[in-house]
Amino acid sequence: MRALEFALLAVCAASLNAADFYVDPINGSAAGTGTAGDPWLTIQQVVSDNLIESRDWDTHPYSTGASLQTRNPAAPVKAGDTIWLRDGYHGELILNGWYNSSAITIAAQAGHTPQLSRVSIIGAQNWTLDGLSVSLEHAPSYTQQTIITLRDDSFWGPASHLTVRNCDVYCVNDTSAFTAQDWLDNHATAFDMRSADSQLIDNTIRNTRYAIACSGPDCIVRGNVIENFSGDGIRGLGDYGLYEYNVVKNAIDVGDAHHDDGFQSWTVGSGGVGTGAVTGIILRGNLFINHENPTHPLRTTMQGIGCFDGFFDDWVIENNVVITDHWHGITLLGARNCRIVNNTVIDLYTGTPGPSWIEIGHHKTLGPSENCVIRNNLANTISIPSGQTNVIEDHNITVTNPALHFVDPLSFDMRLLDTSSARDAGSNSLSPSLDADQIGRPYNSTVDVGAYEWHPPGWTGPPGGGGGGGDGGSGGDGGCSTMPRQEYFWVGVLLLCVVILGQRLIIRRTNF
Repeated sequence: MRALEFALLAVCAASLNAADFYVDPINGSAAGTGTAGDPWLTIQQVVSDNLIESRDWDTHPYSTGASLQTRNPAAPVKAGDTIWLRDGYHGELILNGWYNSSAITIAAQAGHTPQLSRVSIIGAQNWTLDGLSVSLEHAPSYTQQTIITLRDDSFWGPASHLTVRNCDVYCVNDTSAFTAQDWLDNHATAFDMRSADSQLIDNTIRNTRYAIACSGPDCIVRGNVIENFSGDGIRGLGDYGLYEYNVVKNAIDVGDAHHDDGFQSWTVGSGGVGTGAVTGIILRGNLFINHENPTHPLRTTMQGIGCFDGFFDDWVIENNVVITDHWHGITLLGARNCRIVNNTVIDLYTGTPGPSWIEIGHHKTLGPSENCVIRNNLANTISIPSGQTNVIEDHNITVTNPALHFVDPLSFDMRLLDTSSARDAGSNSLSPSLDADQIGRPYNSTVDVGAYEWHPPGWTGPPGGGGGGGDGGSGGDGGCSTMPRQEYFWVGVLLLCVVILGQRLIIRRTNF
């Protein structure tokens, strides 16, 4: 117990002693001291001049049993510190083999928009990027390559606890006049995230090929806006990932054979694609829109949530709004113990492909889906091919005329009219306690069908839950925190530190 106390006190001391450093490409100097009045030049220079103390493995290639040793001992920047970046071009950020005992934050100073051309954090731990503009277009010459890479590596070692938040990430800033060939010549992946326990929070991701490819376990992808992509919006391939409250819109047809998806997953096992399992994914409160402009010359027919090469085990898909022009609104082929509850899946256009469906069906080669629930959904079609094992479908409503249910479907507002037959037509069993606007449900004693719970203006949710909001507007989180798990951990650590310090102070006074 005493060892634990000392460890917690050390963490508290590190937090209290955290320092701030400043970097300014316009007015700074490589010979600076890193203070606000004497800043360094660029973040690339800070890294290359070994001004950050961290740790790395004592042997490479990395092998199990390797030990961490200090790199750049006595460098000014240490674990827990923040490096504030000012306006200007900072070059590339390459951190391969940098393991911090607590997070080092690289952030935009208030009122500044620092620019980076790309980020590569490989075989590293405890880094946070906040408020940066990261674009291939910022570089002196344009090169098609992944913009932000966060991953483990056989040479550098495992990667974990990497966070990117509030960043603007794009290939090219303006694609309004792009032809299909322009897209092919310029698009690239925005995020390749293969690190564990990592987070992408509240980023804007524009004009990319694949916006987010996440194969690391226990990752959180929350509150991001993905706009204009020529491949997939999100690829979720790692176990126990949480994907919530993201907006994915405007898929672009570049004339290749790729089928574009708002969200896509597949498995890889010993026999290749479709022979493994992806487990424990939560897809909650996301908005997928095929394209905001129905006459855009490169508009494609995006699939919504497409998961075709299972098995997909223990998934929860709830409160999502999928507006597409394809059959695949939400499709799981090879699902076990999954539930699809309170989603709104609509094809607004006539003709094929479409109309959209919610489907749980057979794995392509390995047999039926089993023990799944499709409940409380608004969709054009519900499809459960014969031969599935204990796949339950109930309290769903088939939509043939969106105008009878939604506030403004042509403007993609799928909140319910007070006259919709979806009101009070659901089942409370397995229904999420919040709707897609994070407003508590139910308004009456029974939940509504679909992603949104109808409520009158000013209603704040049922007693003991729900948030604020106007007529169909967004509200709070109903007392249900969306704080990331690692932040819960650090809050707990700090509270324990306070308790321990308080106990020691009481003991000292008593002994005195």
